Order: sequence, then structure tokens, then C-alpha cells
Amino acid sequence: MHDKDDLVGQYFVSRLGPQVIFWKVLRQTPSGVSIQEWSAKRNERQRLTPGEGPRISRGLESVIHRKRFIGGPVEPWIRVGTIAAHLWDGTPQSDYISDGVK
Repeated sequence: MHDKDDLVGQYFVSRLGPQVIFWKVLRQTPSGVSIQEWSAKRNERQRLTPGEGPRISRGLESVIHRKRFIGGPVEPWIRVGTIAAHLWDGTPQSDYISDGVK
């Protein structure tokens, strides 16, 4: 069970096909969060965990989004575009590279 009152600094994670996307919580209100797409790094098993800073694309930092909570009291989740993002539980994530698909 997660405390929706203490999410700043934690991560949500979403999947777009085999792609894993981390979202860091920067700010929180009673109804939602401000998130930013975060970089990812690989561990020794090629699984993904959050990286050291925001995702950089074409020299620009990813934008900050405001999202409302959708999930229930046990585990909050948000929707980013059409994709659901769940609170990351700390487990390294698998993608097409760590699964051996090229």
C-alpha cells in the first residue's frame, strides 16, 4: 500500500509496447501530480531502472505534465496520453533488449 500523500521523488512507470517509460513525481496536490519523463539506465542484467536526470531528446529536457490520480486508495495510477502509468515498486523493468529481442 502506498501513501498518496508522499509521492514526491517517487516514480510512475508505463509501457508502450516493449518500451519502458519512467515518470518522476516533482510536485503533488491532493488530486494529482506534476511529473516529468525520466531517463533510464540498465543494470548488469540489462533491466531498466530510473536514471540520473530528466530524459533529453534533441538537446531538450522532457516537459512537465500535470496528471490527476485515477487509481484507488491502494495504489494510485495516472494516465499519460492513452497509456496508464502505475507507481513503480522498485523492480527493474524488462524491455525488448533485456528480453533478447532485437
